[in-house]
Amino acid sequence: MRALLGLASALLLLVLAPGALAASEWQTTQFPDEGETGLFLDVDCPSVSLCVAVGSNDAIASSSDPTGGIGAWRIGHLQEPGSYGDVPAPPGGNVFLPGAQIRGVSCPDTGFCVAVTRLGGIFTTTDPDGGVAAWNGFHLQQSGPRVHMYGVSCPSASLCVAVALGGKIITSTDPAAGPDAWSVAQLPEELELQGVSCASPSLCVAVGEDGTIVTSTTPTGGAGAWTVVHEPRFETMMGVSCPSRFFCVTGNDKAVFSSDDPTGGAGAWKEAAGVTPLPLTAFDCASTAACAAVNNNFDVIASIDPGGPPSDWTFTNAVPYTSANGAFGVSCPTTDLCVAVGTHYLIATSTDPFGDGPAAAGQKAGLRRPTVKITGHPRRKIRTAKKWVRVRFRFREIGADVGFLCKLDKQKFRPCRSPRAYRVGIGRHAFRIKANDPGGPDQTVTSFRFRVIPKARSAR
Repeated sequence: MRALLGLASALLLLVLAPGALAASEWQTTQFPDEGETGLFLDVDCPSVSLCVAVGSNDAIASSSDPTGGIGAWRIGHLQEPGSYGDVPAPPGGNVFLPGAQIRGVSCPDTGFCVAVTRLGGIFTTTDPDGGVAAWNGFHLQQSGPRVHMYGVSCPSASLCVAVALGGKIITSTDPAAGPDAWSVAQLPEELELQGVSCASPSLCVAVGEDGTIVTSTTPTGGAGAWTVVHEPRFETMMGVSCPSRFFCVTGNDKAVFSSDDPTGGAGAWKEAAGVTPLPLTAFDCASTAACAAVNNNFDVIASIDPGGPPSDWTFTNAVPYTSANGAFGVSCPTTDLCVAVGTHYLIATSTDPFGDGPAAAGQKAGLRRPTVKITGHPRRKIRTAKKWVRVRFRFREIGADVGFLCKLDKQKFRPCRSPRAYRVGIGRHAFRIKANDPGGPDQTVTSFRFRVIPKARSAR
């Protein structure tokens, strides 16, 4: 087992990036990078006081204060028992071997978590923030080909459902009891299942790379208890979230799909097209009225009406574009906290992930866009005894130097430069800015909303 990384030697990267179409700000914490193998692949936060992230090299990180920066997180590397395919498990806990990845984690409460690996390993703990020593592991199958698990969902400590490549559904009603307590159901089709969400023991939904949605109301009932729905518009889907038995949301690089009747077949899934041109890798919903997704550019797409049209999804570039940027997991225990994880062992957090409400989400399909970052802005609530106040915004581009177009409220977009000042009156206001792409105005808008409130005059 590899020792915990010393926090004193850790690197801290703090990035405050306002939403490209939301007012939320994201704080980003980076652990010491392990190059191309340094990935967080999933995260689960059963409450605002516990988050667990997992990733490559069998990495696991936990925090009881997820917004507290690098000092509030502990990270280590678990050691899978047995062997890695044909490679014997090395002594001393060196897990830097091809394929050593914890792909999914689920914590039904703060006292129990389950993690599954690409090499068929299952880890459980009753002390999720206790470090690597608090986790116990075993392999699902002691011989034969590994079961490549890619996701797990535990609606309670007495039921966990995992999905694997090859159309396998793995379930247990006693997850910590060892490999004999887990059952493997082989679906008739060898589907490439990537994600699963169980709203309760009576509803589980899985998605995959095959353009399929797989559902069950009795997930432990074997292969026959699962229904496979094929739909061309589904294409590749990697994440799904079901905050209740009556609502689920998933998506891909073409659209977001939602349903208030998840077992009702392909026609029960509504489509919101054009939300993002990049593959959506994970979803999580704080409730049926607040859902978030991430993509492989470390963007966060969020909605306070996830069953609504595309315009009800806001767009935030949580981490400015860097080489091989991407987010692969997101968890929102409440509407006041979302945690996203991804490449370079990055953890991004926001305490206002749904703050801006509906906004247009025009994108330049398939392209990484010039991104504008607002670096200075007024308070969100300005109290004044005057009729007018002066506000000022500072901003810069992330990427190519393309210039800016700005507007306030219902004005038209006009060329602008930083800083940009306005004289505003009492009421609600919205400042919007976008890159002035030489090939035509880029349609990705960064916005900041604020309100000017009259200050009560003191009585004489």
